[in-house]
Amino acid sequence: MVYLEKEDVLRLKELGFRSPYETGEVYAYEYYSYKNEEWSLGGQITGNESLLAPQEVYKQGLKLYTIDEIFDWIHVNGYGMRLIKNIGSGFKFIVFDDEGIEYKGSGGTLTKAIFNTIEKLLIKRNENR
Repeated sequence: MVYLEKEDVLRLKELGFRSPYETGEVYAYEYYSYKNEEWSLGGQITGNESLLAPQEVYKQGLKLYTIDEIFDWIHVNGYGMRLIKNIGSGFKFIVFDDEGIEYKGSGGTLTKAIFNTIEKLLIKRNENR
């Protein structure tokens, strides 16, 4: 499973993004940043070879949004999406509403293209409120 970087998650939260799965419960497929290390509930992803994530990871750490959560958020909010892979130059990600308004972002990685697009969409949504 692929997830956004800590800085990107913080920016989306700042703009009002909330995962459609934020229920206060903790699930095995979630990823966290804790003390500058990345964890899944099953264990640490980078660094030492810990088998289980300590409770502090999901209680004090930052939950990292997965691409699946972003895609589900897009669907739940009534948007459509297109993804274009350009060999050698990265990705272009487009989110559109039912009126045909498009929000476009690109990046060298899939997660960066998705972040750039959702950031633009949230900025525009916040301006229209």
